[in-house]
Amino acid sequence: SVSLEMPVVNDNCTAGEDLVVTNDAPEVFELGQTIVTWTITDAAGNSSSCEQIINVIDTQAPVFEEVSDIPVNNDPGVCSAVVEYDIPLATDNCGLESIELTSGLAPGEDFPVGSTTVTYVATDTSGNTTTVSFEVIVTDNEAPTVECPESITINAEFGTEFIVVTYDQITVTDNCEGTTVELTQGIASGEEFPVGETTTIRYSITDAAGNNVECSFTVTVNENNPAPPSAPVASITAEATCANPTGTITVETREGLTYSVDGENYQESGVFENLEPGTYQVTARDEVGQISGVTSVTIEEPVASEIITTTANICVEDTAFDLFDFISGEDLDETGTWVDTDNTGALDSSFVDPTLLEVGSYTFTYEVEGNCPSTTELTVLINDDCVVLECSLIDLKESISKAVTPNGDNFNDFFTVDLDTECGFTYDLKIFNRWGAEVFTARNYQNNWDGFSKNSFTSSNQLPSGTYFYILEIRNSEFEPIQGYIYLGTK
Repeated sequence: SVSLEMPVVNDNCTAGEDLVVTNDAPEVFELGQTIVTWTITDAAGNSSSCEQIINVIDTQAPVFEEVSDIPVNNDPGVCSAVVEYDIPLATDNCGLESIELTSGLAPGEDFPVGSTTVTYVATDTSGNTTTVSFEVIVTDNEAPTVECPESITINAEFGTEFIVVTYDQITVTDNCEGTTVELTQGIASGEEFPVGETTTIRYSITDAAGNNVECSFTVTVNENNPAPPSAPVASITAEATCANPTGTITVETREGLTYSVDGENYQESGVFENLEPGTYQVTARDEVGQISGVTSVTIEEPVASEIITTTANICVEDTAFDLFDFISGEDLDETGTWVDTDNTGALDSSFVDPTLLEVGSYTFTYEVEGNCPSTTELTVLINDDCVVLECSLIDLKESISKAVTPNGDNFNDFFTVDLDTECGFTYDLKIFNRWGAEVFTARNYQNNWDGFSKNSFTSSNQLPSGTYFYILEIRNSEFEPIQGYIYLGTK
């Protein structure tokens, strides 16, 4: 609204207070110039007018809405962030001409890490201006990326205390510049490291925004072992015997080594006593635990002296005899026990009564117990050579077969001697063909020849039919050998 001052008026007839003054001014003046016409009328109805120019000027600046600073984190991998924001809004009493960015970056642009001031200016249609500013704060919250070296293990010569170790440097990348690397633990590359220890290396990496990451690895320096010991020289210095069934192994010792015969128990002494028979693996071990090659040493089982036996050939009418008379040997152990193997009932301690035995062969066993147990069998032959025979040579000749026909009819199937007598002799038989070639022989003949010969020219080993010549010797008698012919009838 505009307060108009009254114009100064006068009239020749009408007093000033009686003049009628009017104007055509609007209630509200628009922006700019408005012409107001004043009319003055006197009492006689005479009037006059004048014009007044009213110029309305806009001096009120636009008003921005309240804005706030914008905090954001950097986009991954870059030292900035694309920031979207709403352009500040402004109002004006008359009307806005424009809102313009005068400093900073527009929405959707890449804002660098740090604080960027964004300023906008609002201008109304009258040219009045106002400004608003806010901060876009981009925070780098991305820690550096570190490629840490692998842990390493190296060997140093035996006896070395320190060794220079060079390891790969760490590789650092970051989205922003200004990264610092600091060794916070351990030893730098290219310096001396202690032998026999594991050293932890730790680096701290910090970027310009204070983001921190650590890198750690180890460097292990081992000391090479000395050459392992060679296989020890070992020998048996005491063999196991029947009297002492254990042996002794002695090793040639060397300083700094221990020795074992079982791979578990080691000792400095090279003498291993009271060892049972068997094979032992002798090894040496050095101060760092290295084991040598193996030397095999065998303690043999003690063996009793060989007992030599002589067959006892005793007549049935002889007196009792001692079985020890028929065994012998070096250091013969006579503490053993005789066993009546055939349960004859004729054994008493070591004595045998032949009168309690029939003619034949018997076995008695000598058993020795202890560290060297042994079992020895002794054969005792009981004969009747001392008994007067009732048989004559004529009886024997008459008992001899005259023909052999091995056809399975159980008649003359075998060449028999003494078939129907009880002379009880032992015979040795030989049979020859007509050319004088021996075709059969047998000691202690058992009446079992049926024309068979290992010297036969036939595939069946069966001799051909014909007349053969035999010689029969009679053991344990005074008779001369009996000679004669036998006919063999075969298919």
